This record gives sequence, structure tokens and C-alpha cells, in this order.
Amino acid sequence: NACHILCFLAGDVDPTASSVAKEGLGISEALKDGNIVGQSSPSENVLPDFHELVTVLFESKDKTHRNATKLTSSWVPMYEDFSPRGQGATLRLGLMCLLGDLYGGGDDAVEVYVSAICSTILPFKSHRGAALGREFVDLLDECSICLAGCLATSRFARVRIVSSSEKFTLEDISNLAISANSSKARRHLAKTLGLLYEDKKIWGQDNGVSSISLGKWVEACGIARTMDVCASKLNGMQSNLHMAGEIHGAAFLGSRCARAFRLAALGDANTDITDDALINKCWDSVCRIISAMGSGTSNSDEVIGDACSQGISVAFSYDAVDSPVLDRRLYDCSAHALSKLFDALRKYGNGDHTDAMRTTSLARAAGVALAASTSGAGTAADNSATGETAALGPAR
Repeated sequence: NACHILCFLAGDVDPTASSVAKEGLGISEALKDGNIVGQSSPSENVLPDFHELVTVLFESKDKTHRNATKLTSSWVPMYEDFSPRGQGATLRLGLMCLLGDLYGGGDDAVEVYVSAICSTILPFKSHRGAALGREFVDLLDECSICLAGCLATSRFARVRIVSSSEKFTLEDISNLAISANSSKARRHLAKTLGLLYEDKKIWGQDNGVSSISLGKWVEACGIARTMDVCASKLNGMQSNLHMAGEIHGAAFLGSRCARAFRLAALGDANTDITDDALINKCWDSVCRIISAMGSGTSNSDEVIGDACSQGISVAFSYDAVDSPVLDRRLYDCSAHALSKLFDALRKYGNGDHTDAMRTTSLARAAGVALAASTSGAGTAADNSATGETAALGPAR
């Protein structure tokens, strides 16, 4: 099988052989891009069928039989035998085939593909924050990109991750999203968890057959713990002992959690109740995350500042044409974030600190925050929570 041979050669130590193999698979350009939406091979390349690709590369025969034939001429290497570079190329090809499959690839093939990603990323649990070789960092990136792409495409894959009894849990995804030593991996793992949180129905009974309340959803998915960890990490920016990588991961993961909780609360009939301690804790964490990211937009470290501005864009984003009503509990932190965005724009938009890329990110965050806070435009009461006088109306 041509794809089988090329996937194996994509991990070859000879850069020429590896490059030619990737070019032959049609993934050479895709591997340079972290975007997981709408990727396709060039028009002259025809992608193989997703189900057939999974059957050939991932569904190995009985291990006993394979080990017995490993030293014979009949041995054929499968995905688990490939080098890290070969595995990364194979996973990306699988994602492109899945996105190009009109019928979604079939649940059985998706399950095998997701299981392969999880088994590949599992060893990185014990290497959080540790130094890794370039090829292993690239493999972690590919695992996170392909996992996020697969979950965005397939609801079955999301159900599979949530209901799976494998050793790679949601808590592991959360921990890696904060502490992985690759910024690309942190971003995509944060998106992965956000996709799982936002699909509220998969956390109900019988995988979405019956509805689930906001309180039960919070308990089932564990988002309260994740947001509390992110808020604590982000507030650590005020000390001199913080780690830039963890702040970066906490900004993206916290923003995904804030968005998921905001959107989940919109569809709950009892969202106005104030006696639920767990829900109140979640609102408090959302406020802490948004306020901390607002303060972080002016941070002298470009990595942290850009992560905070992008995080604000994610936290206030929405899928509808018109922005949903902003919960009144978010007025104070929204006003604080807008005020800090204004200060950061003045700092990096002109003068000695001018930074075009950073200003673009800040302007985008300010626009999203303004659009999301339209419902609170007339609010002019003092900010009693922080002692500031910049309420939401004046801040806008």
C-alpha cells in the first residue's frame, strides 16, 4: 500500500526521504500550519478513504503473531512501530482524510483513530514540563492538533473521550494544556477541552437523550476545578515566581472554560439562582479569569500579553449572529478588562513600545469584548467589587 510505505518513510532519518514522502502524501504544507479547519490536499492529490486508512495503519493484527514475525521478511510495520516523525505524519494524514470524508469516516474507524491519538499522547503525562527532543515536541503538537480536529468534527469522538475508561482522562488533558512544553500543544489541548465542555448534551444520561441542568453539568464535567486552577495560575502573574508557559496555558484553557460556562448558563432556566454554591464558585472563577487576563494584556512579556488578549477574545466569543445577554455577574470583570485593554492599546499602539502584531491582537480582543457587553452598555454604577469607579458603561 503506497500510503503505508509513505507514512513509514515520512519518519525516516534522511531529511530528503522524509520530505519526499510527506510531499507524496500531500501533507507537507499542512504540517507547517496549526490550523485544523478546512485542510485539504492539493487538487492533484487524492486522499485515501478514512476507514481504509485506519484499517491499514492502525488496526494491527494480534500482537503475539506480530512479535513472532517481527524478525522475518513477512513483518510489516504498523503505526505503533513508526518513528515519532512518522507517527505525526500519519496522524495528520488521518485527520485530513477524516475532514475530507463525506460520511464522517464511520464510528468504528473514528474510535480506532481516537484511541491511537490517546495512546500516543499518554506517555507525555509523565513528562510535563520536562525537556523533550524536537521530534517528540512535534509529535505532541500533532497529537493535540488531530485530537482537537477530530473532536470538532465528530460528536461520536467527543462521547468516546468522555465515556472512555482509558488512562488518558480529562484531568490529564487539563494538566497538559497548562504545563506542556509546547505553546501549540497548549492551545489545541485547551480547545479540545473546550469542545468537550461546550457539548452539554454528552454529559447527560444516555449520552444526551435526556437534558441536564447547569448544576449537574458542572458536577459531571468538573469544569469548576479546572477554572479554579486556571484562575490561581493567572493571578500568579503578580508575583515574580510565575512560569510564562503555565500562564500561557492557563490563559487559553481558562478562556475556553469561561466561554463554555457562559454559553451553558444561557440555556439554563435556573441560571439566576444564587444559593447554589458550586455555580457561584464557577461565576467567581470566570470573573477572576477575565480580570486576570485583562491585567495581563499590558504584561512586558509578549508571550503572556498576547495569550491574555487572545484569551479575552475566546472568553467573550459566541456562535450566534447577535451577542447573547451578558450576565450581570460579569459586569465588574468586563469593565476591568476593557479598561486594561484601553491602557494596553495606548501603550503598544504608538510611541516607543509600538508593536503591530500585539496591537492587532489587543484590538480584536477589545472588539469582541465590546460586542459581548452590549447589554450592559448603560450600566454606570460604581464597581464595588474592586473599589474602582470604571463600571461597564463608562468602560465601554
